[in-house]
Amino acid sequence: MDREDWQSENRGNAAMNVSTVEAITDRLREDIRSGRLAPSQRLVEADLTVALGVSRGPLREAFRRLASEGLLELQHHRGAKVRQLSKAEIIALFQVREVLEGLSARLAAMAVQSGACDSAPLDDLVNAMNVALDDGRIGAYREKNQQFHDLIMAMSGNARLVEIARQLQVSVGRVQSATAIDLGTQRAGQAVHIEIAKAIAAGDADAADEAMRRHITDSLRIVTTDI
Repeated sequence: MDREDWQSENRGNAAMNVSTVEAITDRLREDIRSGRLAPSQRLVEADLTVALGVSRGPLREAFRRLASEGLLELQHHRGAKVRQLSKAEIIALFQVREVLEGLSARLAAMAVQSGACDSAPLDDLVNAMNVALDDGRIGAYREKNQQFHDLIMAMSGNARLVEIARQLQVSVGRVQSATAIDLGTQRAGQAVHIEIAKAIAAGDADAADEAMRRHITDSLRIVTTDI
């Protein structure tokens, strides 16, 4: 093999390795966010290489990346485990979330008021969430709930705000997925979702901001009740 062929092959292998690491990292990150990988759960390299069909090298690099994001704890000769957030960390996380999501609701209402975006898709999501709750489909409700918050972020029109919020989503998601929430509490949360959606549709920035902040504060109280 001549030098050019060798360099070309190595570039291809490097690209494949990067792609593999990113795919593993994305998969494990989503499993942590959704609760499929629970706090303090140990990740066994031998099991994951078989389950994911990958070698140990890319898997270990994915572990390192997730550890740098604060999602895993690396254990010498024992692989890794999902990092458990402390109560203080959860409170700090939701304090930041309250500010970001309150601002996103405010900006979304302003965008509707100016005609820059339409609130109809938000109303459709609220209706879908009502149906999911009425049918007792909690998994579907949680999925629509995340879409509701994501859509308000998108409606804000602030790309930097969306980017920062996405960085928090994995930690927020894993805290919420680990919390058992009864139907009555979910219905109370849905009532605030409706309030937020109505304020945004009316272009009432102050009301949208206040309702969203109250909603996040209520969520913090719920997830920290038993900690």
